[in-house]
Amino acid sequence: MTSAADFCRYAPRMQREGNPHNYKGKVSLQRVRLNSGGYTDRGHYYGTGAPLFYFFCEDMPQHSWGRDGFFRASDRAAAKTHVRSLPLMSECRFYN
Repeated sequence: MTSAADFCRYAPRMQREGNPHNYKGKVSLQRVRLNSGGYTDRGHYYGTGAPLFYFFCEDMPQHSWGRDGFFRASDRAAAKTHVRSLPLMSECRFYN
């Protein structure tokens, strides 16, 4: 069984470009609009602060996992950098 410590030790090696396990598919990155109270138009609360982004990626046949998530970043360039810094995402491409 792999522990969190093992993952932290091996993650930098896994992140290298050229790793056959890296996700090379396309990622959609969207800025989530929040009102002045920190709510989305669907009523979900995220609070105020830095802009909120959401990303999701297509599953490639060789990957059995889907990836998506919400996070905050100062701008779109910082958001792309954040997604690429996630484990096994260093070679992803963006739709937009």
